[in-house]
Amino acid sequence: ERGAAAREVLKLACMITSADRVFAVHAFMPSVFDLMRDGGDQARATAQHELEQIILETLGRRCDLAMHIEPVVLAGEAVSVILQAWNAYKPDLLALATHGRSGFALGLHGSFTDVMIENDSVDLLIHHVPADEDTKDVEYDVERHAV
Repeated sequence: ERGAAAREVLKLACMITSADRVFAVHAFMPSVFDLMRDGGDQARATAQHELEQIILETLGRRCDLAMHIEPVVLAGEAVSVILQAWNAYKPDLLALATHGRSGFALGLHGSFTDVMIENDSVDLLIHHVPADEDTKDVEYDVERHAV
C-alpha cells in the first residue's frame, strides 16, 4: 500500500513524547514530462497533498499529541533529500523505515538505511517494514546509531 512505511514511521516518531516538533520529510522525483510541463510544480503539489493526507489519516484522531508535525516535500533522491532536511532543520533524531531488501532488489534499489547508518552525524531510529506483509502487526525494532 502506498504510504504504509510513512504511516509506520510517523507513528513511531510520535511515540517519542518529549518531541515538540516532527518534520515529515518526503522525497519525490518529478518526471521529465513534469519538469518540461511546469518545472515539476504539479508533481510537488501532488507529493505535498499525499504527505498531508498520510499525516491526517495517521494522526487525525490523536488528541493526545502536543507536537507540531510539519510536512516537508523536496525533489531528489531519498538520501540527499533526507540529508538536506537534516542540515536545514537540525533535528535530534531521524526515524526511518527500511524494507530489508536483499539479493537482486538490494542491487537494484540500493540500501537507503545503510547509507544513513554510515553517515556518522545522524542519530537514527529505524523501523523494519516488510515489503510484502501487512504493517498493522509489525513490532517496532529500535536501533540507535551513536554519534
